[in-house]
Amino acid sequence: MVGLYHGVMNKELDLAVLSIANLLFATAGFAISGYRRAGGMWMHLVAVALGVWIAGLINVVTNIATINQWLTSIIAIVVFAALGGGIALAIKKFRGSRTPQV
Repeated sequence: MVGLYHGVMNKELDLAVLSIANLLFATAGFAISGYRRAGGMWMHLVAVALGVWIAGLINVVTNIATINQWLTSIIAIVVFAALGGGIALAIKKFRGSRTPQV
């Protein structure tokens, strides 16, 4: 999403667009993951969040982020997982808990 606007927008707007994109896409991913899980949704989301966080180490290896940035990124990931889990729960309640069996 940000790549489409590269060079057109200034750095502050690029950061805002990137932040909004991360919020929307990460939350949607956690919501889908939580909704598709029939039981133990929160433990599943914890495992997914840890996997996402560990996968973020590639940013440290490629010098895109520092180790401190990677370490503190867990805060945002937990927020995204909580928002996505809440959305998944709301959808499950609205639909009468008819979740697909995995």
